[in-house]
Amino acid sequence: MPTKLDSLFAGAKHYHFKETDSTNKYALNLISKNAPAEGTVISADFQTYGRGQYGRQWMSESTKNLLSSIILYPEFLPVHEQFSLSKAISLAVQNTLHSFLASKEVKIKWPNDIYCGPKKIGGILIQNIIAGSRMNASVIGLGINVNQKKFPADLNATSLALELGVDFDKRELLDFLLVDIKTEYMLLQRNLQIQDKRYNDHLYAKNEIRFFEDQENNLFSAKVLFVNREGNLIVEQDGAYKAYSFGELKWV
Repeated sequence: MPTKLDSLFAGAKHYHFKETDSTNKYALNLISKNAPAEGTVISADFQTYGRGQYGRQWMSESTKNLLSSIILYPEFLPVHEQFSLSKAISLAVQNTLHSFLASKEVKIKWPNDIYCGPKKIGGILIQNIIAGSRMNASVIGLGINVNQKKFPADLNATSLALELGVDFDKRELLDFLLVDIKTEYMLLQRNLQIQDKRYNDHLYAKNEIRFFEDQENNLFSAKVLFVNREGNLIVEQDGAYKAYSFGELKWV
């Protein structure tokens, strides 16, 4: 008998392209035209203008990595809890990668990067469409380094292939990831507090002193403590607890 998980994204389609400017942009265009089914996936072998955090371009070698966007309609979420969706997706990606990299440490670097040890292995870019005080639609952009073996030195990046010495089937990885996303998305609708705790359990550099840069380009060190319900990073700085929202702080 089909389960609720099996039917959660009923009617969803998968659009795959050899090349597109941005899978997120394509997804947003789909939403504006014909309200595609929840769970619709757009993937590409190469993006000519993929985006990462802070408007940076996402660099990826053609055909080597998982570049996908997923359309969701989290209308149950109030706008002030929108970071909870980021937590759920981050946990899904962390869980999927940990299942492949069981002997490695896979962590969530606030706000939405995934690290294997000291190096970045994936990133998440969520673009929300808001209606009044509630969420209307979300496009979940996912970039996971799968089979790429060479990266520019300044990216501090790694991949599944580099970590384990073998190439991977990107579609198989996506299938595993979609199951984890469905699971975390359903949990998000039932109990946010469980995901808050698990997100912080997997938080990169937790209880470690790291360097940051604020909006005035001031460099400082602080101890990473946790991420609160609103998505702010809580650190211990100069003997006091301080909260920083996304955009107010950059890792150095």
